[in-house]
Amino acid sequence: MKRRRFLQSIGTVSVASLTAVDQTAWSVSEENPESDWQGLDFQSTREFPGRRGPKTMLFWDYWKIHHKDNVELVQAVPELVPEATYIDPYTQSPGAGRVFYDKAAGKWKKIWGTADYYVAESDDGIRWRPSDLSHIKPRGRKKSPHHVYSIADDVDSIGWLYLDPIAADGFPFKIPVVQKGSIVYNRAKSNPQHRWHELTKRFDKPRLHMFDHFMMVSKDGIQWEERTNYDWGQGRIVPEEPHFMFYNHLTGEHSLICRPGLGDRRVCLTTTRDFINWSEPRLVQAPDLLDGDIVEFYTMPTFAYGQYFVGFVWGSYFSTSEGPDYGVLHKGPQSSQLAMSLDGQYFVRPVRRNFVEFTEPGTIGCHSIRIEGMAVLDDEIRFYSEGGVSAHGTPVPESMKKTPKACLMHRLRRDGFMYFQSKGYKAEFTTRPLVFFEPTVTINAQAITGEVQFEIRDDKNRPIEGFTFADCQPLKFSDSIAFPLKWSNHSSIAELVGKCVRIAIRFHNARIYSFRGDYHFVDAFDIRRIDDGLNIDTTRFGA
Repeated sequence: MKRRRFLQSIGTVSVASLTAVDQTAWSVSEENPESDWQGLDFQSTREFPGRRGPKTMLFWDYWKIHHKDNVELVQAVPELVPEATYIDPYTQSPGAGRVFYDKAAGKWKKIWGTADYYVAESDDGIRWRPSDLSHIKPRGRKKSPHHVYSIADDVDSIGWLYLDPIAADGFPFKIPVVQKGSIVYNRAKSNPQHRWHELTKRFDKPRLHMFDHFMMVSKDGIQWEERTNYDWGQGRIVPEEPHFMFYNHLTGEHSLICRPGLGDRRVCLTTTRDFINWSEPRLVQAPDLLDGDIVEFYTMPTFAYGQYFVGFVWGSYFSTSEGPDYGVLHKGPQSSQLAMSLDGQYFVRPVRRNFVEFTEPGTIGCHSIRIEGMAVLDDEIRFYSEGGVSAHGTPVPESMKKTPKACLMHRLRRDGFMYFQSKGYKAEFTTRPLVFFEPTVTINAQAITGEVQFEIRDDKNRPIEGFTFADCQPLKFSDSIAFPLKWSNHSSIAELVGKCVRIAIRFHNARIYSFRGDYHFVDAFDIRRIDDGLNIDTTRFGA
């Protein structure tokens, strides 16, 4: 699974010399953005908008476009891969969707569980099997060959696996935990500094509102230990499951997605650099009037993708004509909505509809598909979900009780989240002004029965001689994730490097997914400085 390497020079760019001459104002991680801890890989890509090097330009709104004619932006529909459906033969559970690739072992793996942890593996990320770890002796009774660990006492909820790419503490495997029950009560009673210590003087047994938040950590994903000082709740929030984490390579912080509280189904974000000190949780996604009806958000698994962050909001449609029968709404279908972010902190939902479609009635995934994992390969993106035959909190038919859930896999082409297509036959759009720092620009487009032409224009939208539609070597009756922009007398845009330009696209019977190049969108201030041969600041507000 090859991953591209990216240039790491960073700073204010002189268009004349195309060299970094000043330090960036971006708060970025100093770690190698492509480093893998001990050969472990979540199969994601990371790019830096403030650094020199190729970047992928995705489209989820029209901000990058200054003109369009007969063009619409469409959310893609991932394809279900039936042979990837997995139900663990020992636990009858779906396993996990949070997958990773173990380069040393040459296998895909996933680790999951609540009170008990299990490991499954695959040669191709599609066909899974329980790992043979019979020699591992977990606490208590060994429940299956792939059972590797058990947590003592009651565990209310477990966050899904976080593969820490920095692992400054030596533990790349981490799982955020919420714990309750007698172990929390006894821990609090014996420790005068514990937040629940005073309550243990008032109550002689555990209370349902006594929670501890900490992390399970591991060096190998097999031998686990508790880190109670990794207190991600900090006594400020008491959310229920699930909890997902991702690494923000732009800020150098570990980010945890959770809810504001127990039964409060909105999406919060809290961050840390050391797992001991955590930021104040802040709300990043909540339903609003544009959602059109009663909906709640369970969580939002999030992944780095190039210079962006991609999230999947678990929309929970729990409204009922019978009215509520409990303190929170809890019965109804659940699906995943696509969310996008430039910085891993502010997210938008482009179209607010299911990203992965429900399956046919009576099949796994007909009432619930919740994306948990995403893997990026050279030519495709894979999405791993938990699918259910019944809606959340509702009865399962007797005939399906043995296998009510499974891990499902869907896939898209690379960069295929959203795409431009024509509303009818021919269509055209023009980007806002930008500057390129390297001569190679590619387009990801599908034109199996159509054609894509391209033209370079100046900032005033005038075609540049030799780079017109008439001169281009189009993508015709073909499909490519990296088709180079070339013209009859120009194999690249080398002579336009450092100049303010626009890209114009004319197409029919085609889909336009992305561009790739070393670029930066410019504003009017930048254009004036470029005209005078002066530096521009490229370190903020990537796009």
